[in-house]
Amino acid sequence: MDIEIGAEAKDKAFNRRVAMTVVALSIFMGIAHVKDDNLVQAMQQAQARAVDTWGQYQATKTKQHLDENSLADIQALAVIGGPKTAAQSTAEIDRLKKDITKYKAEGPALKKQAEGYQTQYDALNVHDDQFDASDALIPSPSRWPPWPPWWRRPGRCGSPGCSAVSG
Repeated sequence: MDIEIGAEAKDKAFNRRVAMTVVALSIFMGIAHVKDDNLVQAMQQAQARAVDTWGQYQATKTKQHLDENSLADIQALAVIGGPKTAAQSTAEIDRLKKDITKYKAEGPALKKQAEGYQTQYDALNVHDDQFDASDALIPSPSRWPPWPPWWRRPGRCGSPGCSAVSG
């Protein structure tokens, strides 16, 4: 009888250690998961900003290209149309030149800004990968099947529906 009490006491001590380990790992995983979610959210924001900025850059380059073509067309028409057409197109030529200058100035700034957002995303991705690696290293019961694969054979527990219930 004394031996059984000693074994129960050892089991209780072991069970307490296991329980404390599970609690500590659960708390750590919960905190890490919140931090990982925050990183993922920041990554999504950086990626969205990068995509939006690249869209603005492309639109600016497209408008610049269209204005350059329009300027060439109007200048050609001004030469072909004579002095009256040249005088009427002067205001439009000035406006197009002003817009082209503006687009040439905006383009490089937008490109630099978009690249900055992409760099921010890449830096956050390194940290996210570290959290993913730590998640993979800590075993989680939700990733394991409840029964070993050899247990899931049909008829293992004596009834045909047992494998569906246990697996």
